[in-house]
Amino acid sequence: MKRRSLFVVAGLALALGSSAGAAEPTAEEILSKFDQVMGPRTFEAVTSMTAHREDGTERTYVMKMLKADNDKFRVWFDEPAAVKGQEMLRNGENLWVYLPNLKRATRVANRDSFQGGDFNNADVLRVNYAADYVGKVVPDEFLVGYGLD
Repeated sequence: MKRRSLFVVAGLALALGSSAGAAEPTAEEILSKFDQVMGPRTFEAVTSMTAHREDGTERTYVMKMLKADNDKFRVWFDEPAAVKGQEMLRNGENLWVYLPNLKRATRVANRDSFQGGDFNNADVLRVNYAADYVGKVVPDEFLVGYGLD
């Protein structure tokens, strides 16, 4: 899998609990800590996500998610009505979507758009920043102009 570049702001290290007086954490350490906090090895959740489409419309999805290890995901859609009953399954690099109206599962690509929105399937069904990104710590001055200063 091709890893994408990601700039990690030094201030993020403080938000994730770096110790005073300790050496500044590396980008890899920050990404790893972020994964531990935001993407535990296993979880079960009912969540909603709003997809903002290229045509300016929005659609909110309500779904149940199960995660095991870093590459096993299962999602059941409850809302909106147009996708109710659809399921997505990820096992490693293999991804399928079950379409109840066709009564069959179809293999889809990680790069395909997630339900027609701005996310791709890998963005939603893989939460592992340390594996997917190469980080770089930048100075706090980088925050100026981004509303984070």
